[in-house]
Amino acid sequence: SITGSFVFSELMKNSSWLNYGKLRGGWAQAGNATTPYQLEDYADVTNPFQGNPRYSNPDQANNKYLVPELKTTKEIGLELSLFNRRVGIDASYYDVITEDLITPVETFTSTGYTSFIKNAGKLQNKGFETTINVNPIRTQDFSWDVTWNFAKNENKLLELSGNAQSLLIQNAPFQVSLYAIVGQPYGQIYGTDFTYDDKGNKVIGDDGLYVASGQKSLGS
Repeated sequence: SITGSFVFSELMKNSSWLNYGKLRGGWAQAGNATTPYQLEDYADVTNPFQGNPRYSNPDQANNKYLVPELKTTKEIGLELSLFNRRVGIDASYYDVITEDLITPVETFTSTGYTSFIKNAGKLQNKGFETTINVNPIRTQDFSWDVTWNFAKNENKLLELSGNAQSLLIQNAPFQVSLYAIVGQPYGQIYGTDFTYDDKGNKVIGDDGLYVASGQKSLGS
């Protein structure tokens, strides 16, 4: 990692409105390894029955070829203190890329497992955080401070292994499935919706039940 900052207010000491100003930046890279028990398959040991030990095969297949996730973070920030320290601003923007994302992937139960663990893709999280402090009233006997903060994060799946564009993560109840889709936030919920007519009314079939649509995105 490497970080640095520049206190530019030192060059503006005669300024009447700027008390303090600093520009900061940083870059860091770190690995995130998996647990050793996700590299080989082991039998699950359950509670004994009448004194006899019990063992069973796990539902998830492990992977001896897993490599650590690699997270790269870039951040830039600005700190300001203005108007005799009555206004303070602290804002930062970050961009985090995680490669070789370790995640369980659903598989056919005919393999003997319901899922297997793998390095499945590349994920991005970027956004900004801001804090503003205001001191509108300051007297010898009374001071009023107001703090406002705001943060926003955008998550996007950049790529999947094998140049795939979508990956089934898990089948959920009620005909809903969870997908990882390139170009969209990780964890897209797909399922059926109602069918609507031209006026936006829900269509009812001859059996008296609502007519279901095909699979569509219901959110993330």
